[in-house]
Amino acid sequence: MNNLLHVEGIPGLRKDAQSGGVLNTDREALLAARQLKEQKLGEKAHIDNLEKKVDRLEALLNQLLEGMHNGK
Repeated sequence: MNNLLHVEGIPGLRKDAQSGGVLNTDREALLAARQLKEQKLGEKAHIDNLEKKVDRLEALLNQLLEGMHNGK
């Protein structure tokens, strides 16, 4: 890792002199990105859960309406 060079004008990036690859070494940015990803996954799980509940409510409502219709 000794052959990492600073990328001019961008403090969190380093360029590998041997391979030419550019690496992001900004640990705070990495942690923030991980936190944002976890937050989005949590929000998606919450939305998925709400959609399942709505589907169940819709099915129950349809059963109720069918029962009322068949009971006449």
